[in-house]
Amino acid sequence: MVVLTFSRTYGCGVREIGRELAQELGYMYFEKELVPLIFKQLRLTKKEQRENASWADSISKPMIDFVCTTFPFISRGLLGEDLFADSLRQVITSLADKGDVVILGRGSQIILQDYPGAFHIRFIADLEYRIEHLRKFHGLENLTREAIKDNIQQQDKVRKEFIKYNFNRGIEDPKLYQLIIDISKTPAEKAKQLILDLIV
Repeated sequence: MVVLTFSRTYGCGVREIGRELAQELGYMYFEKELVPLIFKQLRLTKKEQRENASWADSISKPMIDFVCTTFPFISRGLLGEDLFADSLRQVITSLADKGDVVILGRGSQIILQDYPGAFHIRFIADLEYRIEHLRKFHGLENLTREAIKDNIQQQDKVRKEFIKYNFNRGIEDPKLYQLIIDISKTPAEKAKQLILDLIV
């Protein structure tokens, strides 16, 4: 059984590669699909899930403040100490246990760092590539280059803080990955082949 975790800088277009690769291999694919599983683990009601669908993507110190204000029954200390991270670990580990799965983000490269059969891939791209990709494929044609750049920098910061806060690691640490691909210099098909060469 194989587990693939993908980490990426924002705007790389890796979601498409992940879904295509999972489909070609017959693997399960999880990204935003993890969020309702985490909510279930936290035993949040449907109403609470709808109202707070975005915080599980970027929980850090400011988000802890938000969650504890929104959910008075959740202890700030309990959540800050490990409730969210523990739920995330349980969900991601249970998916890995099923095998043949691609997991995008959510600290999966750290949670499954020593998991048997797990391969961790990091995708990067230069700024201009990311700006053009977001402009072309994410409906940002009407935004200025500077606005898109600011969005990229903000999203990268959120992801770094997420990993630092929940796992005390640096998302860019090369020791976390068996393969790092610069997608701005590597065509998607070549990137997929590099991954296939790694796992077979």
